[in-house]
Amino acid sequence: MKATDGVLQNLRDAGCGEGLLSAFSALAETDDVEAQVQLLNEYRKRLVASIHSAHDELRRLEKKLRCLDYLLYCMREN
Repeated sequence: MKATDGVLQNLRDAGCGEGLLSAFSALAETDDVEAQVQLLNEYRKRLVASIHSAHDELRRLEKKLRCLDYLLYCMREN
């Protein structure tokens, strides 16, 4: 796929860094769409892993809040 301004902006909007943009553009020069797809799939896997990691951290924070809320509740009841 050609590395048009619109395509590159879409990649930036997706959070791709300059290294990935450069690699994508270099692959566009050789019309290696398969390698571009592989590059983007690898980045997508990293994003999905980040989402899972953030979700796990959110659950840990929610548990901490529940524990603190319970302690505050107990203190108010006494």
